[in-house]
Amino acid sequence: MQDVINHSFFTGIDWKLLHDKRYQPPFQPCRDQDIVSADNFEAEFRDLKVTPSEDLIGLGDASEPPIETRQHRLASDTFAGFSFQPEGALSSRGL
Repeated sequence: MQDVINHSFFTGIDWKLLHDKRYQPPFQPCRDQDIVSADNFEAEFRDLKVTPSEDLIGLGDASEPPIETRQHRLASDTFAGFSFQPEGALSSRGL
């Protein structure tokens, strides 16, 4: 434990304050806000335009297949030849 306390990364830490839980956190979330509130996100992100995913299908270079087709191909190529089954997965199916 003393190695951690003495590490240069923690220079300036008052370990007594930390132990007594008297440090003030550098960030205070808005706890009294509605759960769907975006107040804890920076304005630059809250102000971004949202594009519905339905509008993205088919965008891109005309020589390429639609985005959803490319994503499906990527997903299927990623696990090509993959045959792992967790222990008990086959027995639960009666195999």
